[in-house]
Amino acid sequence: MARRRQRRLETYGLGWIAIAFLPVSNLLFSSGVLLAERTLYLPSVGLSLAAGAALARLPAPRFRVVLALLVVAGGIRSALRTPVWHDDFSVTQSILQDSPESYRGPARMAALYQSHRQPDRALAALRIASRTYDRDPSLFIAGADAALTLGQSRLADSLLARAELLCSRCPGYYRTQALAARSRGDSAVADSLLARMR
Repeated sequence: MARRRQRRLETYGLGWIAIAFLPVSNLLFSSGVLLAERTLYLPSVGLSLAAGAALARLPAPRFRVVLALLVVAGGIRSALRTPVWHDDFSVTQSILQDSPESYRGPARMAALYQSHRQPDRALAALRIASRTYDRDPSLFIAGADAALTLGQSRLADSLLARAELLCSRCPGYYRTQALAARSRGDSAVADSLLARMR
């Protein structure tokens, strides 16, 4: 409709939204994320272009009122959302509340449990995450880390075997998890993960 009315900037903005959203829309391939704020940043540029072009046609007094309302609404939303980014725990709680069907919330919770030396709880959270989405090899490598911390080497081996079925570039995942283990003082677990990588 915008193209038929020869509103080029609006047409461009609406096209931008579609093109920018396509890679994360799960239409071409599964991204493992149904909806996340970060997937809307680039498409929002197109919305801004289209909305700006539409608002530019308003008479000046009406334009000022609409602009003021948009600024106030955006400021309120930002003020309400900013506390979520206070720390890792706040972000994780937000994911768990806002996206209960996402595997990332339990996966992040598992990382927090593991960093606070609660490997049994980390393993339980990773089981929940992998039941939700079992195509992310990092879940199984993190699970192996928790299992090794608990002294359950057979479980760790089976989790690592599952991870290796999913990825051809597991070394990056192994290094990341080994670094996490080393940072919390579990050098033996880090060495085990790096040995498995080799």
